[in-house]
Amino acid sequence: MVQKKKDNEVLGVEKETLVMQVAKLEKELSEERTKSEGLEKQLAEQMRNIKMLNNGTKDLDKLLTMGKTSNVTWGKH
Repeated sequence: MVQKKKDNEVLGVEKETLVMQVAKLEKELSEERTKSEGLEKQLAEQMRNIKMLNNGTKDLDKLLTMGKTSNVTWGKH
């Protein structure tokens, strides 16, 4: 009977330790999810910026190409 009481006490301490570990891990998981969401938003913003930059570069290339192939003589008749 005394041994069972000691065993129960040991198990109670182990349970408390495990409960604290689970709580700590849940907190860490929550923090990591928040961090991940922030990084995902940042990535999406960077992807939008890159897409806009690529589109702007294509437009600039088009304008420059048009200027090179133009046969317009400015100011000469």
